[in-house]
Amino acid sequence: GGANVHLGKMLDMTRIFDINFGARYENTTRTQGALVDLNSTLIDAGLTFEVVKKLDFLAGMKSFTASGNEFIAKRNAFNAIVDYDEIFVDMNEMIYSVGIRARFNKHQMFTLNYNFTDMQNKFATANNYNFGQVFLHYRGIF
Repeated sequence: GGANVHLGKMLDMTRIFDINFGARYENTTRTQGALVDLNSTLIDAGLTFEVVKKLDFLAGMKSFTASGNEFIAKRNAFNAIVDYDEIFVDMNEMIYSVGIRARFNKHQMFTLNYNFTDMQNKFATANNYNFGQVFLHYRGIF
């Protein structure tokens, strides 16, 4: 489930002031054959605030957690499945985002955004990572 709340409209503001949030829970089990027991949760939240006319501040976060076991297909050079590997996960991935958006008109906008990602898996610590990315995004409808 999720929601987008237009606080600016609720507070009778002339500027954009929106918050959004969502959550998803998944449980996968298989009790015969190759046993599977995997749980995951995804939670996200965001904020959009018009600082000055047509210039918006953007912020958000996303949290993904998973624990249990699953199977991953092993493929050959022809992309055919040849076997399955069981994997165990106890992981948490966090993504934080902040940016600004300039809205030139309803068809043209430019966004500058920075994302920081941190992924940790207790069962595969050699694959843990974190990194930051800068995005420049122009949208134009002609």
